[in-house]
Amino acid sequence: MVMLLRGHFAVRLPDGEQEMKREGDFVVFGPGTPHSWQAFDDSVVLTVRWPSVV
Repeated sequence: MVMLLRGHFAVRLPDGEQEMKREGDFVVFGPGTPHSWQAFDDSVVLTVRWPSVV
């Protein structure tokens, strides 16, 4: 999961691009999913990975 905390950010996935413009917007994708990202402005995002590595 990638959640936008501040800024303007996009995540590109195999089925398209998800643009995040509002605080709290988020994108969820599964393990092994190819992805890339682009920050359009200075941005802060929170990335959560699960299951975590132990």
